[in-house]
Amino acid sequence: MAAVRLRRVKEEYGDKVIIGVKSFPLYPGHAPQRLINPHSIEGRRRASEAEEDAKITPWDESLYYPSSSMPALEAAKCAALQGEEAFERYDLAIFEAFFHKSKDISQRDTLLELAETADLDMTKFAADLDEGGQREKVLTDFEEAKSSFGHMVTGVPFVTLEDKYPLVGAMPTEVYRRVVESALNPS
Repeated sequence: MAAVRLRRVKEEYGDKVIIGVKSFPLYPGHAPQRLINPHSIEGRRRASEAEEDAKITPWDESLYYPSSSMPALEAAKCAALQGEEAFERYDLAIFEAFFHKSKDISQRDTLLELAETADLDMTKFAADLDEGGQREKVLTDFEEAKSSFGHMVTGVPFVTLEDKYPLVGAMPTEVYRRVVESALNPS
């Protein structure tokens, strides 16, 4: 999982690397009862084979895919209101729920369950989620990515270093290391 790999690189480089997380919904709208497609199944298979830490489980073709990534992205912003560590725990819980457990992360009950798993302040989290104030922040991130990188943003994660080294999709840890080295030691 890219989040795990990026955090591993961050630990290796310490204060030389700052990971800023922006939201980019591939489906900013709402598409209920969206069946998983063969492209997604193949993408998950390739990703699970790419690195052993991927922990990606094939999605059951009889299940509906999440109707949108917006609820999970908004929920992650709500977790971030409780601090960086709370965000990191919640972010990892979302990735594991979606990629490893094939859970529908567009459902409020799932998002609340993940917040509890991540040991968040449940009263604050539920209130922030229900208030809906984080949606605008997600959409702002989305618009910034579109205006800065346009057609290059075709998948998630979309990672940039210093807003000039774009990487689309999960990459092996070594690729993240090479990009960080290029940014730290320009020739």
